[in-house]
Amino acid sequence: GHFANGLFARLRLTNHEETNAMNFSTLSPFSTFAGVARLAGATVTTVGLLLASGMAQAQAQTQAIAIKGQTAQIQARGLDDKPFDMARLKNKVVMVFYWSSSCGVCLSHMPELRANLVGWRGKPFELVTVNVDASMADWRAYEQISAKLESVRPITLWAGKTATPRLPLTLVLNTKGQVIARHEGRIAPEAWDDVAEALP
Repeated sequence: GHFANGLFARLRLTNHEETNAMNFSTLSPFSTFAGVARLAGATVTTVGLLLASGMAQAQAQTQAIAIKGQTAQIQARGLDDKPFDMARLKNKVVMVFYWSSSCGVCLSHMPELRANLVGWRGKPFELVTVNVDASMADWRAYEQISAKLESVRPITLWAGKTATPRLPLTLVLNTKGQVIARHEGRIAPEAWDDVAEALP
């Protein structure tokens, strides 16, 4: 019993040793072990909190662009490098298409998007393409080429690297700006049905 009590006493850092925790030469072997253990524990706790915080931020960002029934907020910039104003979409049915220039499936859907935009010309419909490339220059290069090929242009935006569950990500908004449909991956025919049903 006395040996155990003495052992635990030696494992415990004194106030003086805590002040000099980084000067290992002033500590007994047992105190040094305890000090390192405490430092390691604090480091693990800190890393854990940072990881949890990062995951929470990524999840919040993903949900912000994907929750059905909520009012959509598009945080992105146009070719003029100005923040996008959601007021431009007021009283319109909107398809928001999140894509990347490195996503083959995304690029394969561009002709389909352009064709439907032309087909609904004159209707209260707007197509918004939101690029999530890390480099704004890559997006600009693509848009410069596209501008020469498209007679009717969508609203083209760049959001930078964004947490999306899967690309492409397609949202359909009603005239109140609420998300009424969400489609991951290839654009399903149902996405266009969602647009048609929402049009007044």
